[in-house]
Amino acid sequence: MEEKDFMDTLWKYFELHANQRMQMMNFYIVIVSLFLTALVAMFCSDKDVKIYESVVCVSIIFFSWIFMMYDKRTRNMIKNCEDAIKVIEKKYMEKFDPDIMIFTQEALWAKVNKEMTYTKIMYLEFAFVIVIAFIGLIATLICG
Repeated sequence: MEEKDFMDTLWKYFELHANQRMQMMNFYIVIVSLFLTALVAMFCSDKDVKIYESVVCVSIIFFSWIFMMYDKRTRNMIKNCEDAIKVIEKKYMEKFDPDIMIFTQEALWAKVNKEMTYTKIMYLEFAFVIVIAFIGLIATLICG
């Protein structure tokens, strides 16, 4: 196997898991939206459905945790691939302009700019949804 073939394999691996991560997050948003819609409908209902409200709140918390674990696993797979690509980029730093070494440059840029990463943004979203579900669960238990 030549280096180009190895790099192509790494890139395909990176692309697969990066796309999978975004698709998974989109799926999570759809699922949580459906749960939250059901929860709001139950809260607004005149019927006594406290047990169902509790189940939906616990489900939201559970699925948020599950998707957070999926994201952690996928993120680690992407990170390993990025690290492997950086090793190859390092070999070519002297031959080509270092500015085109996108994985190496992105890592340096992230350190300097201290911007929010996808992971931090996603975890913020997970935390927000979990807090909302806990508030809903507490409201259901107290008002029930």
